[in-house]
Amino acid sequence: MSNERSYIEQIRVELAKLVPQLTQDCLSKYLDSLSDEYCNAYSAIEVAQDIIIMSELSAATTYAVDIRPGVAERVALWQLKLFKLDSPASLSMVLPMLENFGMQLIDERLHKLTLADGSVLYVCDFGIQIDDSDSEQLRKPEICRILKQTLIEVFKQQVESDALNKLVIKCGINQRQIDFLRAISHYIVQA
Repeated sequence: MSNERSYIEQIRVELAKLVPQLTQDCLSKYLDSLSDEYCNAYSAIEVAQDIIIMSELSAATTYAVDIRPGVAERVALWQLKLFKLDSPASLSMVLPMLENFGMQLIDERLHKLTLADGSVLYVCDFGIQIDDSDSEQLRKPEICRILKQTLIEVFKQQVESDALNKLVIKCGINQRQIDFLRAISHYIVQA
């Protein structure tokens, strides 16, 4: 029990460093929902970062994505977490989408968190592998930001999911630019 308390205390300390203005109610809402499996799978700093992302979800914003480098000695391995309210994302839906970004799925862990208000939040943790050159690109904050936004748009089915999405990482272009290229390619095929 004291180990569990110290782990929760570590999470509180990390959250205070990252977001000092986070309220006690917000902290309790998420800390109380963490399963032993979830806590055993991640460090206190990772859980703190996840709670920050979880706290941004709402009825209007049901998806969030985070992507982090994976194992240090394997440059091309990354961790992609999909946070989703109410229902999990099915692997049969997610797998082709990830492949269209040039990602190869290595493993998947699904965590179901029941929050104090009764709502359910799913954390889909994907271990992914990408090309070494793409890994260097993804380490650039702007490309990582564009990728996160585009992944959310694809998961919400607001934009197409096809091989042109690889250009997000390879070239650092956004979804609007990809849509323009997609329209040109459709036009050329028709002409």
